[in-house]
Amino acid sequence: MFQKKSQGFHWTVAGAGDYRRGTVEYTKYNISSAATANLGRHTVLLFGGYEFAENRGVDYINTHLEHFRYRFRLNSWLYVEAFLQHEYNEFKRLTLRAIGGAGPSISVPLSKKVQLVAGSSYMYEVNEYSNSGGGVVYGDSGESPRFNRWNNYMMLHSTVRKGVRIIGSAYYQPDILDFGNFLFLAELSIEVDLNKWLKISLTGSVAHNSEPPETIEKTDTRVIGAIGFDLDPFLK
Repeated sequence: MFQKKSQGFHWTVAGAGDYRRGTVEYTKYNISSAATANLGRHTVLLFGGYEFAENRGVDYINTHLEHFRYRFRLNSWLYVEAFLQHEYNEFKRLTLRAIGGAGPSISVPLSKKVQLVAGSSYMYEVNEYSNSGGGVVYGDSGESPRFNRWNNYMMLHSTVRKGVRIIGSAYYQPDILDFGNFLFLAELSIEVDLNKWLKISLTGSVAHNSEPPETIEKTDTRVIGAIGFDLDPFLK
């Protein structure tokens, strides 16, 4: 998200899929896209992703996310930023998760190959919980909890060699009024450029919600591989 880019417009698309028929009847795919505009001291980022999976006609993953972020550079290392995000996740019982916030961030080179990005901001969160389906009603069905969170993140971007990058990030988002209620996300990605417009990536993540909706696990882990397309050459 915060990888250094030259001035102008940049656009990438990534995706992965698995389609099986026969003994196993299985379909899974995901696609995401990120567009960045670097215009002087202004940076605008748009990101969207969709993931779906079904096994023998039964859906078990159905989620999409849209993210908008604006950054303004105050000097060579200090920024202010604002963000909005919308999320739907059927199997986490989220018919809606909307967040918005603003605050300062820094971007500091630790060496020629390692860049540190960190930020802290206020974040407002709205959730809407669904029924699980099939007419089941839980104690929190239809509830719409809202939280005032303190959003903190840190990201390290390391260029191992030309065309090979390791990116690690961590987010900690406690409720300002109750630090026992918090969200945590850690991700580690390896990206390899195959040529000017094609790359592959492998990402592992751990996400924790201390107070999820009823029936939903507090901690989720995942590892996903993807192929990405850098469309910058086609924008010139």
